[in-house]
Amino acid sequence: MNNTELVRVAGASKSFGPQVVLSECDLVVNQGEFVAILGRSGSGKSTLINLIGGLERPDAGEIHVDGFRVDRMSESRLARFRRRRIAFVFQSFNLLPHLTAVENVTLAARLNRTGGRRAAEALLDQLGVAHVMGKRPGQLSGGEQQRVAIARAAVARPKLLLADEPTGSLDSTSAKAVIELLTMVHSGEMTIVTVTHAADVAESASRVVTISDGVIAHDNERNSSPVGHDVENGTREAGKRDAQRDAQEEDR
Repeated sequence: MNNTELVRVAGASKSFGPQVVLSECDLVVNQGEFVAILGRSGSGKSTLINLIGGLERPDAGEIHVDGFRVDRMSESRLARFRRRRIAFVFQSFNLLPHLTAVENVTLAARLNRTGGRRAAEALLDQLGVAHVMGKRPGQLSGGEQQRVAIARAAVARPKLLLADEPTGSLDSTSAKAVIELLTMVHSGEMTIVTVTHAADVAESASRVVTISDGVIAHDNERNSSPVGHDVENGTREAGKRDAQRDAQEEDR
């Protein structure tokens, strides 16, 4: 982790009809942090992560990611920006049902120009889910689907990984495996912000932010962050054999 700012939420407010979900929210996330956002259902935590990822726009305030103000981008520019810098892990997995596990991850690698099938296979192997490579999502357990979804996110080598309740629909054993994978893919180059109500997810994070009634009530940074395995380096080497990342293309 370093002190380079990656995410800045400044005075963000969001309402749905008469209901105020976020009220003048401020948050800064530095590169390499693993931040867990805690809060009860309806507290505004999922809305906050959606604003950061550009899935929703604030009614007021600003959202900056990697030096760009995402809340002012056009939809087409925002889509390109997300593809190059942000990856998502959802509670509902969102894997393509007609593709196998390795094909889901391969597609993400190719779309992001971070490699191809060999990069996908290497990452699935590193994350301990090589045994499901040839299976489609319908043939996998919930825990296996979520682990493949994490691999799909990580293979893109995003600067920012956003996870919305990644263990919310899993049993305790599968949830533990998913938490271990999030810790594994976390490194100094990958920033993770996860929304959760689970204490065990928060325990794996280097920083815990608590939201209550649309405002940040607590922001606790721990002295040390979890040490992840260098998954990205191994995946990067595999990806170089397939394609070169278009790192020079900007969205300005």
